[in-house]
Formats: sequence, C-alpha cells, structure tokens
Amino acid sequence: MNQWSDYLAQMNRYLQQQDERIKALEERVRTIEKDRKTANQTTIEKIEYNFDQLKIERLDGSLHIGISPEDLSKVEDMSLGQQSALSPYPISQSPSQSPYSEVDSFLSNEAPSLIEQEMRTQKKPNDPQFIQTIIEDIRKQLPTRIAHYERLAKEKGMSETELYHYVTEQVKGEIRDSLQAFFNQEQQKGEKEQ
Repeated sequence: MNQWSDYLAQMNRYLQQQDERIKALEERVRTIEKDRKTANQTTIEKIEYNFDQLKIERLDGSLHIGISPEDLSKVEDMSLGQQSALSPYPISQSPSQSPYSEVDSFLSNEAPSLIEQEMRTQKKPNDPQFIQTIIEDIRKQLPTRIAHYERLAKEKGMSETELYHYVTEQVKGEIRDSLQAFFNQEQQKGEKEQ
C-alpha cells in the first residue's frame, strides 16, 4: 500500500510539473504572438536624402527627386492644380514639343522595368500599385526638375536641340540615380532590422 501511495504522489508531482510547464509555454506563445503583431506594424515616418536623391515623407506620400530640403519650400503642390513659378518649358512650346513628353514617355515605358529590376534584386515582391505610386510621384516633380535643367542649359548657351537632349538625359539620369539610391537605402534599412 505504501508503494502505491508513493507512486501516486510521484505521479501527482509529475503532472503538476507538466501543468506548470504547459502554462509557461502558453504564456511564451502569447508573448511571441503579441511581439510579432507589434513588429509587423512598421511605421515609416520621414526619410530624407541629399540633393539628387529620392525623398519619402510617408510611404503613401510623395517621392521627391533632385530637391534639397531647402528647395522643398519652393515647390508647390501639383495635385492642387497649381503651377510652379518656374515653367518647365517656354510659353511658345507646348508640352509635346518639350523635354517633358520624352521624360514622361520614359516614366511610362522604361521606369516600371527599372523599378521591377531593383525590386527583384532585393527579392521584394512585385507590387504594381507601389510601382505606379512611385512613377506618379516622380511625374508630379517633372516640371520643376525640367525647369531646373533648362535654366542650367540656357546659362551654358546651348541651342534648342542641345537643350532638349541635355535636359532629357539629365532628368532621366536623375530618376535612375534616385531610384537606385532609394532601393539601396531600403536594402540597408532592411539589413539593419535583421
């Protein structure tokens, strides 16, 4: 009889230990799930870059290419239908005759594949909405960037043909460089988080 009571007492202690262990593991699982939910709620507040690089105010905000923080105060919101004081092309030219049409075509035809390539390089999922958002944000900045390079070209005394080629190549190059800088920054940020 003594043997049975010892055995039952031992089994009771073992069951209590197992019960405590299960409760501790359940608590750890709850803590891990809570931490995981909190970690998935990444908030991008403000990322600033130097001139000729990409700037993101918010993930759903605007991408600013080639604008230093000081110049941001001079840029008016294009989505409100306001015109910048610096016209991207002379009044005698229409947008189809200006570098704007070529750069806009570049944004529509070549930029998506550049963005997709950068996303593949970084093993990010292809997100057409994200790509379109980037392109639209860049498109809003074209008039100001084109006007900037037109001023530089005119200061150098370039002919209309030289001006056209200079401006389009400079803006396209700025877009390429800014996209690459943006994705490099994203990759570095991702590596730091890991």
